[in-house]
Amino acid sequence: MSEVIRHSSSTVRSADFRYVKNLAMQNYVGNGDLCKELTRQLPKRLGRFGAVLTGSGENALMLALQHLKSLHAGKCEVIVSAYVCPAVVNAILGQGLQPVFADVAANSLNLDMGDVREHRLTQQTLAVLCTHVGGLPDDIQAAMQFGIPVISDCAQALGTGIAGRSLLAFGDIAIISFGPTKFLTGGLGGAVLCDKRDEGSVRRLAMPELPVTEYQEQGFVQTLGQHVSELNAGLALAQLQHLQNFLLKRQRIAQKYSEALCAAPGVTFPDMPDNAEPNWFRYYFFSDQANEWQRRLLQYGVDARTSIAHVMTDYFPNAGTRTELSRQSRRVVSLPIYPALKAAQVSCIVGALQRIANEYRGAA
Repeated sequence: MSEVIRHSSSTVRSADFRYVKNLAMQNYVGNGDLCKELTRQLPKRLGRFGAVLTGSGENALMLALQHLKSLHAGKCEVIVSAYVCPAVVNAILGQGLQPVFADVAANSLNLDMGDVREHRLTQQTLAVLCTHVGGLPDDIQAAMQFGIPVISDCAQALGTGIAGRSLLAFGDIAIISFGPTKFLTGGLGGAVLCDKRDEGSVRRLAMPELPVTEYQEQGFVQTLGQHVSELNAGLALAQLQHLQNFLLKRQRIAQKYSEALCAAPGVTFPDMPDNAEPNWFRYYFFSDQANEWQRRLLQYGVDARTSIAHVMTDYFPNAGTRTELSRQSRRVVSLPIYPALKAAQVSCIVGALQRIANEYRGAA
């Protein structure tokens, strides 16, 4: 078998380092001009008033939660899908808050807003956190009808839209990540995207330290202390210029996968709102034969996965069970999809899907 096609990967070109090639001459890699330029471009491109850079996506979420805590004293619960990555739960716990795990919707890995409304909302709810698993949008407009703050966690959904509007423009506050395999990478880093009423407070909370006079007048004020590097900001800035091309390439790959799988017995695709425009950060489908699909794809040199997040109720036994999640989490098959895939690799994956689908049809 030839080299296995990896499930996920960065997409970085040598030209992406053009913004940082002269930093050695400046002898400075702290928060500088490239950080300022990225801060300027992000809200312009993504539909918010302001952006505050952070050291990671997890830190961006912690910063958003810390800001909401300052506005809603005494509220301590954050509603989040029970199918989520540990970094999200780390951020909630890191702010001394309690995660409240909601079920996923039928034929989806995203939040069941009916379960949120009927079973998870309480007087202690600080926020509903929409994580848009795989870049497929949660029904965030429904979440915004609950009358409590909504965080649009777009760590996986940068570039995703609803009816032509960036998903980052929805909710009270939004976050992104520039992690190594995220949609756009800076190697490290993240950002909080916010409106005018919140930008000043969020920026202040992100500061490593406040002026001495403020400490002298107010006593010690806790901030989250975000140190951001010109190296990471420069790479993210270059990647931002590829956003539309990355979207188009992922869309083309996703269409080829869907065509190969459309007649495969027992395969279903995740439900999405009619006006959803996913970024295809992950391409996944459902099958009762998920493990067999994974095994067969690996035989063809394709690293498919049967999990793209964690079932958090497995780790928090007091949270109980979630009916749809218990069923759907066993049926996931996720395929490699990223712009660095070569045409020959995409053809290999499509061919493998077609052959396996034909085998299942022949056995039916």
